[in-house]
Amino acid sequence: MEHAQILSDTVDDPNPEVTLDDRATALLTQFNKEGRQSDLDDAIAFYRQSLELCPPLHYNRSTSLNNLGSALKIRFEQKGQQNDLDDSISLHRQALELRPLPHPGRSSSLSNLANALYARFKQGGQQNDLDDSIFLYRQALELRSLSYPNRSISLNNLAVALHSQFDQRGQQSVLDESIFLHRQTLELRPLPHPDRPSSLNNLANALHVQFKQGGQQKNLDESIDLYRQALELFPLSHPNRPNNLNNLANALETKFEQEGQKNILDESISLHREALELYPLHHPDRPTALDNLANALHIQFIEVGQENDLNESISLHRQALELCPLLHPN
Repeated sequence: MEHAQILSDTVDDPNPEVTLDDRATALLTQFNKEGRQSDLDDAIAFYRQSLELCPPLHYNRSTSLNNLGSALKIRFEQKGQQNDLDDSISLHRQALELRPLPHPGRSSSLSNLANALYARFKQGGQQNDLDDSIFLYRQALELRSLSYPNRSISLNNLAVALHSQFDQRGQQSVLDESIFLHRQTLELRPLPHPDRPSSLNNLANALHVQFKQGGQQKNLDESIDLYRQALELFPLSHPNRPNNLNNLANALETKFEQEGQKNILDESISLHREALELYPLHHPDRPTALDNLANALHIQFIEVGQENDLNESISLHRQALELCPLLHPN
Protein backbone atom coordinates (compact mmCIF):
# COMPACT_ATOMS: atom_id res chain seq x y z
CA MET A 1 0.00 0.00 0.00
CA GLU A 2 1.35 3.42 -0.94
CA HIS A 3 1.73 6.03 1.75
CA ALA A 4 -0.74 8.91 1.72
CA GLN A 5 0.35 11.95 -0.25
CA ILE A 6 -0.35 15.64 0.31
CA LEU A 7 -3.16 16.57 -2.06
CA SER A 8 -3.11 19.71 -4.14
CA ASP A 9 -6.40 21.02 -2.75
CA THR A 10 -4.57 22.06 0.43
CA VAL A 11 -2.99 24.90 -1.55
CA ASP A 12 -6.32 26.70 -1.65
CA ASP A 13 -7.18 25.95 1.96
CA PRO A 14 -7.14 29.19 4.03
CA ASN A 15 -5.64 27.17 6.94
CA PRO A 16 -3.80 24.30 5.26
CA GLU A 17 -1.74 23.49 8.33
CA VAL A 18 -4.95 22.84 10.30
CA THR A 19 -6.22 20.48 7.60
CA LEU A 20 -2.93 18.60 7.64
CA ASP A 21 -3.00 18.39 11.44
CA ASP A 22 -6.53 16.99 11.30
CA ARG A 23 -5.50 14.35 8.80
CA ALA A 24 -2.46 13.43 10.85
CA THR A 25 -4.49 13.20 14.04
CA ALA A 26 -7.07 10.97 12.35
CA LEU A 27 -4.29 8.64 11.17
CA LEU A 28 -2.75 8.60 14.63
CA THR A 29 -6.12 7.66 16.12
CA GLN A 30 -6.39 4.89 13.57
CA PHE A 31 -2.90 3.68 14.45
CA ASN A 32 -3.81 3.58 18.15
CA LYS A 33 -6.85 1.42 17.34
CA GLU A 34 -5.39 -0.92 14.73
CA GLY A 35 -1.62 -0.70 15.17
CA ARG A 36 -0.70 -0.29 11.49
CA GLN A 37 2.78 1.18 11.23
CA SER A 38 1.96 2.86 7.92
CA ASP A 39 -0.72 4.96 9.64
CA LEU A 40 1.83 6.24 12.16
CA ASP A 41 4.40 6.96 9.44
CA ASP A 42 1.80 8.83 7.37
CA ALA A 43 0.68 10.83 10.41
CA ILE A 44 4.29 11.90 11.00
CA ALA A 45 4.61 12.90 7.33
CA PHE A 46 1.48 15.06 7.56
CA TYR A 47 2.68 16.65 10.81
CA ARG A 48 5.99 17.51 9.13
CA GLN A 49 4.15 19.15 6.24
CA SER A 50 2.02 21.10 8.69
CA LEU A 51 5.12 22.35 10.52
CA GLU A 52 6.66 23.53 7.24
CA LEU A 53 3.58 25.71 6.74
CA CYS A 54 4.04 27.30 10.18
CA PRO A 55 6.99 29.76 10.10
CA PRO A 56 8.55 30.93 13.41
CA LEU A 57 5.91 33.55 14.20
CA HIS A 58 2.90 31.51 13.06
CA TYR A 59 0.13 31.22 15.65
CA ASN A 60 -0.09 27.42 15.22
CA ARG A 61 3.63 26.65 15.28
CA SER A 62 3.79 25.46 18.89
CA THR A 63 0.91 23.05 18.25
CA SER A 64 2.60 21.64 15.15
CA LEU A 65 5.88 21.24 17.02
CA ASN A 66 4.10 19.50 19.88
CA ASN A 67 2.12 17.16 17.61
CA LEU A 68 5.14 16.09 15.59
CA GLY A 69 7.22 15.62 18.73
CA SER A 70 4.54 13.43 20.31
CA ALA A 71 4.14 11.29 17.19
CA LEU A 72 7.89 10.75 16.91
CA LYS A 73 8.05 9.59 20.52
CA ILE A 74 5.31 7.05 19.76
CA ARG A 75 7.34 5.77 16.80
CA PHE A 76 10.42 5.54 19.01
CA GLU A 77 8.41 3.35 21.39
CA GLN A 78 7.48 1.13 18.45
CA LYS A 79 10.82 0.91 16.63
CA GLY A 80 13.42 2.06 19.16
CA GLN A 81 15.21 4.42 16.76
CA GLN A 82 17.23 6.90 18.81
CA ASN A 83 16.96 9.70 16.24
CA ASP A 84 13.16 9.71 16.59
CA LEU A 85 13.49 10.26 20.34
CA ASP A 86 16.19 12.92 19.97
CA ASP A 87 14.07 14.76 17.38
CA SER A 88 11.06 14.51 19.67
CA ILE A 89 13.00 16.14 22.52
CA SER A 90 14.22 18.94 20.25
CA LEU A 91 10.70 19.64 18.96
CA HIS A 92 9.18 19.65 22.45
CA ARG A 93 11.87 22.10 23.63
CA GLN A 94 10.97 24.43 20.76
CA ALA A 95 7.26 24.12 21.55
CA LEU A 96 7.88 24.92 25.22
CA GLU A 97 9.81 28.07 24.31
CA LEU A 98 6.74 29.27 22.39
CA ARG A 99 4.44 28.65 25.35
CA PRO A 100 5.50 31.01 28.17
CA LEU A 101 3.19 31.63 31.09
CA PRO A 102 0.22 32.02 31.03
CA HIS A 103 -0.08 29.95 27.79
CA PRO A 104 -2.77 27.27 28.35
CA GLY A 105 -0.63 24.61 26.66
CA ARG A 106 2.46 25.18 28.80
CA SER A 107 1.76 22.38 31.29
CA SER A 108 1.25 19.89 28.44
CA SER A 109 4.51 20.94 26.82
CA LEU A 110 6.34 20.61 30.12
CA SER A 111 4.93 17.09 30.56
CA ASN A 112 5.63 16.03 26.99
CA LEU A 113 9.25 17.18 27.14
CA ALA A 114 9.69 15.52 30.54
CA ASN A 115 8.24 12.25 29.19
CA ALA A 116 10.66 12.27 26.25
CA LEU A 117 13.65 13.03 28.47
CA TYR A 118 12.65 10.28 30.90
CA ALA A 119 12.37 7.85 27.97
CA ARG A 120 15.90 8.80 26.90
CA PHE A 121 17.12 8.30 30.47
CA LYS A 122 15.60 4.80 30.48
CA GLN A 123 17.32 4.16 27.17
CA GLY A 124 20.79 5.49 27.96
CA GLY A 125 20.93 6.08 31.71
CA GLN A 126 22.10 9.70 31.53
CA GLN A 127 21.53 11.30 34.93
CA ASN A 128 21.01 14.80 33.51
CA ASP A 129 18.05 13.55 31.46
CA LEU A 130 16.45 12.15 34.62
CA ASP A 131 17.14 15.33 36.62
CA ASP A 132 15.75 17.52 33.83
CA SER A 133 12.62 15.39 33.55
CA ILE A 134 11.96 15.67 37.30
CA PHE A 135 12.45 19.45 37.16
CA LEU A 136 9.93 19.69 34.30
CA TYR A 137 7.44 17.32 35.95
CA ARG A 138 7.47 19.56 39.04
CA GLN A 139 6.77 22.64 36.94
CA ALA A 140 3.91 20.91 35.16
CA LEU A 141 2.40 19.78 38.47
CA GLU A 142 2.53 23.33 39.84
CA LEU A 143 0.39 24.47 36.89
CA ARG A 144 -2.21 21.75 37.43
CA SER A 145 -4.51 22.65 40.30
CA LEU A 146 -6.34 20.14 42.49
CA SER A 147 -9.29 20.25 40.10
CA TYR A 148 -7.21 19.83 36.93
CA PRO A 149 -8.41 16.72 35.06
CA ASN A 150 -4.90 15.41 34.29
CA ARG A 151 -3.39 16.14 37.69
CA SER A 152 -3.15 12.44 38.51
CA ILE A 153 -0.96 11.93 35.43
CA SER A 154 1.46 14.62 36.60
CA LEU A 155 1.56 13.16 40.10
CA ASN A 156 2.18 9.66 38.77
CA ASN A 157 4.92 10.70 36.35
CA LEU A 158 6.81 12.67 38.96
CA ALA A 159 6.49 9.79 41.45
CA VAL A 160 7.84 7.27 38.92
CA ALA A 161 10.78 9.53 37.99
CA LEU A 162 11.62 10.10 41.66
CA HIS A 163 11.62 6.34 42.21
CA SER A 164 14.19 6.06 39.41
CA GLN A 165 16.24 8.81 41.05
CA PHE A 166 16.17 6.89 44.32
CA ASP A 167 17.41 3.79 42.48
CA GLN A 168 20.32 5.87 41.18
CA ARG A 169 21.27 7.71 44.38
CA GLY A 170 19.63 5.92 47.29
CA GLN A 171 18.32 9.03 49.08
CA GLN A 172 15.54 8.02 51.46
CA SER A 173 13.81 11.41 51.20
CA VAL A 174 13.39 10.87 47.45
CA LEU A 175 11.71 7.49 47.98
CA ASP A 176 9.49 8.99 50.69
CA GLU A 177 8.33 11.71 48.31
CA SER A 178 7.69 9.15 45.59
CA ILE A 179 5.45 7.14 47.93
CA PHE A 180 3.62 10.30 49.05
CA LEU A 181 2.91 11.25 45.43
CA HIS A 182 1.80 7.72 44.53
CA ARG A 183 -0.70 7.86 47.41
CA GLN A 184 -2.04 11.18 46.12
CA THR A 185 -2.33 9.70 42.63
CA LEU A 186 -4.27 6.71 43.92
CA GLU A 187 -6.74 8.98 45.73
CA LEU A 188 -7.51 10.68 42.41
CA ARG A 189 -8.16 7.36 40.70
CA PRO A 190 -11.11 5.71 42.47
CA LEU A 191 -12.93 2.80 40.89
CA PRO A 192 -13.68 2.46 38.01
CA HIS A 193 -10.76 4.69 36.89
CA PRO A 194 -8.87 2.76 34.17
CA ASP A 195 -5.45 3.65 35.63
CA ARG A 196 -6.25 2.58 39.20
CA PRO A 197 -4.60 -0.85 38.87
CA SER A 198 -1.40 0.74 37.57
CA SER A 199 -1.39 3.18 40.49
CA LEU A 200 -1.91 0.34 42.96
CA ASN A 201 1.01 -1.51 41.39
CA ASN A 202 3.27 1.58 41.41
CA LEU A 203 2.61 2.34 45.07
CA ALA A 204 3.16 -1.32 45.94
CA ASN A 205 6.52 -1.26 44.15
CA ALA A 206 7.67 1.76 46.13
CA LEU A 207 6.52 0.27 49.45
CA HIS A 208 8.31 -3.00 48.68
CA VAL A 209 11.52 -1.06 48.10
CA GLN A 210 10.95 0.90 51.31
CA PHE A 211 10.60 -2.38 53.21
CA LYS A 212 13.95 -3.54 51.82
CA GLN A 213 15.46 -0.26 53.00
CA GLY A 214 13.99 -0.09 56.49
CA GLY A 215 12.65 -3.57 57.23
CA GLN A 216 9.25 -2.42 58.51
CA GLN A 217 6.81 -5.31 58.11
CA LYS A 218 3.83 -3.01 57.58
CA ASN A 219 5.39 -1.74 54.34
CA LEU A 220 5.77 -5.27 52.96
CA ASP A 221 2.26 -6.29 54.04
CA GLU A 222 0.73 -3.18 52.47
CA SER A 223 2.64 -3.73 49.23
CA ILE A 224 1.32 -7.31 48.99
CA ASP A 225 -2.23 -6.12 49.67
CA LEU A 226 -1.94 -3.46 46.95
CA TYR A 227 -0.49 -5.94 44.45
CA ARG A 228 -3.47 -8.23 45.11
CA GLN A 229 -5.93 -5.37 44.58
CA ALA A 230 -4.23 -4.47 41.30
CA LEU A 231 -4.27 -8.09 40.13
CA GLU A 232 -8.03 -8.28 40.67
CA LEU A 233 -8.45 -5.26 38.38
CA PHE A 234 -6.11 -6.42 35.60
CA PRO A 235 -8.04 -8.65 33.17
CA LEU A 236 -6.31 -11.73 31.76
CA SER A 237 -5.63 -9.94 28.48
CA HIS A 238 -4.16 -6.77 30.02
CA PRO A 239 -0.52 -6.21 28.97
CA ASN A 240 0.45 -5.21 32.54
CA ARG A 241 -0.97 -8.35 34.17
CA PRO A 242 2.23 -10.45 33.89
CA ASN A 243 4.26 -7.61 35.40
CA ASN A 244 1.83 -7.40 38.31
CA LEU A 245 1.94 -11.17 38.80
CA ASN A 246 5.72 -11.04 38.83
CA ASN A 247 5.76 -8.18 41.37
CA LEU A 248 3.33 -9.94 43.71
CA ALA A 249 5.35 -13.14 43.44
CA ASN A 250 8.57 -11.29 44.33
CA ALA A 251 6.93 -9.62 47.33
CA LEU A 252 5.62 -12.98 48.57
CA GLU A 253 9.10 -14.43 48.14
CA THR A 254 10.39 -11.62 50.35
CA LYS A 255 7.71 -12.45 52.91
CA PHE A 256 8.69 -16.11 52.82
CA GLU A 257 12.28 -15.10 53.60
CA GLN A 258 10.93 -13.27 56.66
CA GLU A 259 8.45 -15.88 57.93
CA GLY A 260 9.47 -19.19 56.34
CA GLN A 261 5.92 -20.40 55.64
CA LYS A 262 5.95 -22.94 52.81
CA ASN A 263 2.50 -21.97 51.48
CA ILE A 264 3.80 -18.43 50.81
CA LEU A 265 6.66 -19.79 48.69
CA ASP A 266 4.24 -22.13 46.89
CA GLU A 267 2.03 -19.18 45.94
CA SER A 268 5.05 -17.19 44.78
CA ILE A 269 6.16 -20.01 42.47
CA SER A 270 2.62 -20.42 41.12
CA LEU A 271 2.40 -16.70 40.32
CA HIS A 272 5.84 -16.73 38.66
CA ARG A 273 4.67 -19.61 36.44
CA GLU A 274 1.50 -17.74 35.51
CA ALA A 275 3.48 -14.61 34.65
CA LEU A 276 5.91 -16.58 32.48
CA GLU A 277 3.06 -18.12 30.51
CA LEU A 278 1.79 -14.62 29.66
CA TYR A 279 5.15 -13.40 28.32
CA PRO A 280 5.59 -14.34 24.63
CA LEU A 281 8.93 -15.76 23.49
CA HIS A 282 10.52 -12.48 22.40
CA HIS A 283 9.06 -10.22 25.10
CA PRO A 284 11.87 -8.11 26.63
CA ASP A 285 10.78 -9.10 30.16
CA ARG A 286 10.73 -12.86 29.48
CA PRO A 287 14.38 -13.43 30.55
CA THR A 288 13.65 -11.73 33.88
CA ALA A 289 10.52 -13.86 34.35
CA LEU A 290 12.55 -17.01 33.63
CA ASP A 291 15.20 -15.98 36.15
CA ASN A 292 12.61 -15.10 38.80
CA LEU A 293 10.95 -18.50 38.57
CA ALA A 294 14.35 -20.19 38.54
CA ASN A 295 15.39 -18.34 41.70
CA ALA A 296 12.17 -19.27 43.50
CA LEU A 297 12.63 -22.94 42.56
CA HIS A 298 16.22 -22.80 43.80
CA ILE A 299 14.95 -21.52 47.14
CA GLN A 300 12.42 -24.37 47.20
CA PHE A 301 15.19 -26.90 46.49
CA ILE A 302 17.19 -25.52 49.42
CA GLU A 303 14.11 -25.81 51.65
CA VAL A 304 12.78 -29.18 50.50
CA GLY A 305 15.69 -30.84 48.70
CA GLN A 306 13.81 -32.14 45.64
CA GLU A 307 16.21 -32.71 42.77
CA ASN A 308 13.62 -31.81 40.09
CA ASP A 309 13.34 -28.25 41.51
CA LEU A 310 17.09 -27.75 41.10
CA ASN A 311 17.07 -29.25 37.59
CA GLU A 312 14.19 -27.03 36.49
CA SER A 313 15.88 -23.99 38.00
CA ILE A 314 19.05 -24.67 35.99
CA SER A 315 17.02 -25.22 32.81
CA LEU A 316 15.18 -21.92 33.26
CA HIS A 317 18.42 -20.02 33.87
CA ARG A 318 19.80 -21.51 30.64
CA GLN A 319 16.71 -20.37 28.72
CA ALA A 320 17.05 -16.87 30.16
CA LEU A 321 20.71 -16.74 29.17
CA GLU A 322 19.89 -17.76 25.60
CA LEU A 323 17.49 -14.81 25.35
CA CYS A 324 20.16 -12.37 26.55
CA PRO A 325 22.69 -11.75 23.74
CA LEU A 326 26.32 -10.91 24.43
CA LEU A 327 25.81 -7.14 24.78
CA HIS A 328 22.54 -7.39 26.78
CA PRO A 329 22.80 -5.42 30.08
CA ASN A 330 21.65 -8.50 32.04
